[in-house]
Amino acid sequence: MNWIAITIDYETWHPVPPGKVINWEETVFSPARQLLDVCEGAGAKLTFMAEMAEYFWLRKNAPDTARRMEDQWRETIGRGHDVQLHLHPNWLPEMGASCKGGVWHWDWSKAKANDYPGDLPALIARARSALEDLLQPERSGYIVNSFRAGSYQVQPFKRLHDALVHNGIFCDSSVYAGGVSIERGYDFSNGCSAHQPYYASAYDPQLEAPMGEQTILEMPIFTYEPGSRWFLDNDEGAHIAERLTRFLKRTSTGSRQGRWVGRSDQYFVIIGHTKATLKLREIAKNLARLRDEGFCFETLSVLAERARRQLSVSRQEETTLNTGKSKELMCSAGWKTPGWLPWDRSTVVCGPHVEAGGELAREYPWLVIRQWEQNRTSTLDDTQAGLKGTGSTDSPSMDCLFAGCAVAHLPNPDRFLAEAFEALSDGGVLVGTVPSVPKTSVPVNGGVWHSSAEEIRLRLASAGFVNVEALECQQSACRSSPAPAICFRAWKRARPVTKLERALEAMDWVYHKLNPERPSSSDDPAEILKGGYAYCWGYAVVLGKLLANEGYRVRWVSMIARGHPRGIGLHQRESHEVLTVELEQKSVILDPMANTCIPHGIAEVLANPQLAQPKTNPDDRYRARGYHLYDTGEWYRRVWKYAVRSEVNQRVFFWKRNPSRPGND
Repeated sequence: MNWIAITIDYETWHPVPPGKVINWEETVFSPARQLLDVCEGAGAKLTFMAEMAEYFWLRKNAPDTARRMEDQWRETIGRGHDVQLHLHPNWLPEMGASCKGGVWHWDWSKAKANDYPGDLPALIARARSALEDLLQPERSGYIVNSFRAGSYQVQPFKRLHDALVHNGIFCDSSVYAGGVSIERGYDFSNGCSAHQPYYASAYDPQLEAPMGEQTILEMPIFTYEPGSRWFLDNDEGAHIAERLTRFLKRTSTGSRQGRWVGRSDQYFVIIGHTKATLKLREIAKNLARLRDEGFCFETLSVLAERARRQLSVSRQEETTLNTGKSKELMCSAGWKTPGWLPWDRSTVVCGPHVEAGGELAREYPWLVIRQWEQNRTSTLDDTQAGLKGTGSTDSPSMDCLFAGCAVAHLPNPDRFLAEAFEALSDGGVLVGTVPSVPKTSVPVNGGVWHSSAEEIRLRLASAGFVNVEALECQQSACRSSPAPAICFRAWKRARPVTKLERALEAMDWVYHKLNPERPSSSDDPAEILKGGYAYCWGYAVVLGKLLANEGYRVRWVSMIARGHPRGIGLHQRESHEVLTVELEQKSVILDPMANTCIPHGIAEVLANPQLAQPKTNPDDRYRARGYHLYDTGEWYRRVWKYAVRSEVNQRVFFWKRNPSRPGND
């Protein structure tokens, strides 16, 4: 059955367009009466989304107008239609909304629910109670269960999501797939459904929630083309029947997908505004046509209840279907982007259900690899990470958790992330992948959670992680999902660190990891680390590749000095290798053999060797091996030629003369 909910945002101008004035009779009361008559003439139900912040402003500043609103809402309920909750927070009197001399003012920095500086659950509770107290005497059992954000400005969603859940409001209808507005600050380009209801992610309502986090039902506004809302306003009202029937013909074989396989019900939400120009005669004809073609009209709140029941049945069937299967999927989940693992780790715990230990051990032979301790239970709902007992109390050296793609198969990712954060030691890192949302407006199949880079970043930050990275990689996340992967890396630290601080941390690890007693036997950083020995070249190879793997722009610098105390030959030649790293338009020199950072570029230091100052608090190795002869002005004033390379194995050297030390070949 095809169900239609006609939803009208019950509000006046906000802001006031040129040539328009705020007049509640003309922009609210009169068009609302006419829409009620038109819908009843076509046998259709109507849902007014009552702008409650505007109502609260009127109740304080124009109580007679507020009472007229109340009377019309009661009439609407009495005639068998519905009133649900709409909110533009900057209409609230406490947000400074005002009218002086006919000039209106709103604080547009408070335009979203997330911008509200006060207690958002209390605000939602106030709005819900105001409506229910007004309308329950008119209809016993009336409740507010549905919400729409003002101007579709529902992102960021987490705070609003929690406020709605706190107040028992389980339906949102703010999303339209493909819609984007930079001015209003919403982006639904990853909208997972063009019209069918789905449980929304707590972090982004355009995305589907994981199985264990299903609380807010999204009833998206129907988009007959990507980003094109199904509208009653202006000339759009004359085309609503044509657009719906054309859409159904075009998608007759593909519209019942995802969690709606095998079910005949389809849901379509249309939106309009009392303040808009409404072609009432054309709207009436189109509604009558849809009625005659067998479409059923119902209020948004009733359809939300119906969809929630159907999704509950689908979820039970899906859980049964995936019992056991989820473990099989997780066990087969491929591990991707090993390069996202930081090299300066001591112990990597991999899993759950990611049997990648052998591959990791071959890729990272210097690491200790352990398998995740996993609680394996009988249902998808109960399958969790099982990290208790592997945390920092018992394993203080567990500084890396490699989740692979397994997170996508867990019903409660937030619970897993919180558990992972607790299990990691300070300075530890979590690395993994999640399939990205499909590029089609269809709710995704169950069993595998799909996400976006922004949602992953929000979830990781909410769990306490810092220096969070999440990027879409053009490869599948795991064998159980063909979608590209969202690769993520996040750190457990007391505070975020800068790029320079991270580079110095990595350099210190390389300095202590390698032994300078003899040279490395390979140019392969993995082999160098496995062997454990290196001179300056090996140190530079390892640190350079480590940093390049983490997105740093690295250059290898080879230098030849003359007249060096440890030089050989007639000219006492000596060579040395360092790195230059670009950091926010600033170049620094990193010398991993000496564990030294010079906060200047190579050309600067060669031109002015005094910039390479002696190291403060050098350790015993530094003093014993005389590294001051290589990382201070003692070295750089003797440099005769140097070469800068973008790759370790680059064979073509462009040797440059040191401009401060001209000489003969």
